[in-house]
Amino acid sequence: MDLQGKAFWVRALFLTISLALVAPITAPAATAAQSRSTTDRPDDVTGYQIHFAYVVPADFNERSWDTNGTIATWIDAVQIWLKGQISRSLIIDTADGAYDITFLKSKYTIAQLKALETTTLISDLTTEIAPVIGKTENPKTYLYIVDGAVSNTYCGRGQTFSNQGVFYGSPICLQYDSDGYSTSYYGLRSMGIFLIHEYFHTLGVSHTCINSSELMIGVPECTSTAHPVLNQRITIDLTRQNYFGGDKSGADISQMNIWAGGGQTLDATQWVQKASYSSAGMIGNSQFYAVVGKQTPGFSWGFIQELASVNQLSLTICTLDYGTTSITGSYDITKGCIFDVPDTWRVGKEFTVRADIKTGPFWAKTSTTGILSRADYTTTMCTYDFCFTGEKWGPQNMYWGQDLGEVWLQELTSAGWETIQKSPCTLVDSSCTTNFTPYVIEGTGLHVFRQYIPASAKYSAYVGNPHGVLMQDPNSVEPTSTQISDATLGAVNLVTAYDEKIKSEALAEQNRLADIAAAAKIQADKTAAAKLAAAKLAASRAKVTCVKGKVTKVVKGSKCPAGYKKK
Repeated sequence: MDLQGKAFWVRALFLTISLALVAPITAPAATAAQSRSTTDRPDDVTGYQIHFAYVVPADFNERSWDTNGTIATWIDAVQIWLKGQISRSLIIDTADGAYDITFLKSKYTIAQLKALETTTLISDLTTEIAPVIGKTENPKTYLYIVDGAVSNTYCGRGQTFSNQGVFYGSPICLQYDSDGYSTSYYGLRSMGIFLIHEYFHTLGVSHTCINSSELMIGVPECTSTAHPVLNQRITIDLTRQNYFGGDKSGADISQMNIWAGGGQTLDATQWVQKASYSSAGMIGNSQFYAVVGKQTPGFSWGFIQELASVNQLSLTICTLDYGTTSITGSYDITKGCIFDVPDTWRVGKEFTVRADIKTGPFWAKTSTTGILSRADYTTTMCTYDFCFTGEKWGPQNMYWGQDLGEVWLQELTSAGWETIQKSPCTLVDSSCTTNFTPYVIEGTGLHVFRQYIPASAKYSAYVGNPHGVLMQDPNSVEPTSTQISDATLGAVNLVTAYDEKIKSEALAEQNRLADIAAAAKIQADKTAAAKLAAAKLAASRAKVTCVKGKVTKVVKGSKCPAGYKKK
């Protein structure tokens, strides 16, 4: 995790050393920045790289290490040394050919930074610098060089499996940072040793105690070999089994995607997913939910390796897939991926959350599936109160305490109450249950249903209360509780209007029949009167021939006088 700078270097001060000088190895180097930058400048190259920041405490006068070549010299020394050791060099963030070093005047005093050194210093500096430095599309490891004696014991810290490290410009760390001492004795300037040592920690390398010249020696693990012997140049994993060619020390950096010019594999820095979890939105069946029309809880992931948490400078792309539609979410450092779920998405449908995570050279592509739900975690797309065209609506099945024989489901149509289904309701264990099956309701708008039991020898007919079902377009939002209440009232009003219409029509029919009967009676009376009048007229005009003996007489009327007979 760290090098104990004081113990590491003091022994070299008092002894005379016979030097075995070697020819210098040169490596192409970027130039020092000519002007100060308080942000991350546009990158010269794409892909993973290391970004340096020069941090000055609030109560310190800065020494321009970012622009006067001090930090650039340390970087150059590291690159040359790596070329000589392993024939490789690191990818350093540059802008217009110069090292891109961000300047930060910290809000913390040196005393405050000292107080944070063993606890939250790295994360606090990240929180402070992240809004200033911004993010790029290229994943980076951020190395903070703090100007000042942050520690009297250590010269830096590197957070394992992360994108963050910090180094201290303490006098104890700088006093031998010259060619006359550290470069000649150890092959690399002291600050260069600290930089590369802590950077390797960020890659997952732990302290390695294989020999006294080992770069990754450190306390407390290497108690017996914590101090290299004099005139012994620093080396990198001479056995090639611990961290360069093997991973006994936690990681094999030789295969990591961190070196300039290749020589690595992308898979070497892939995080393998261990588990998915959510800070909310998961109930007893371990199913993930996202509420339609609301913001999701945070979706986060765990991994097999013990990795540092994703931070403000990590690159995380969050995507929520719904059918063929995808939306991009945001990433919250404490919650994870967060999305605003459109209110037109359908409850009960499956969604997938995908995350593309990059922290320094480490990366992961991971996902979690779940079900869209309502705020109460119900996932049935159609409820008893509403449904969407093309989907099946489920009628309410009821329990009855009698053997009813059969119950009808009816819908009010323009032609009246139309029977949709008939469900047997046979008594079993003192009750019977209907078994209506879900079906597709045609057409949008308000549909009115009721349950009806026809009269039988044992029971009179039963008419259930009307129930309104709102049928929605597939792309519309779910109706509100107010709209559902209005639909319930609307169903009652439709049935009332229908009943009144039936009553009105029945009364009209009754009146029509009464009018017909009255007209018929009038006509009959007229016919009878006409017949009577005709009869009377006919009677008045009638003549009859009457005979009495030999006498014949024609008289008016229909009767003969006394003593005469009709001829």
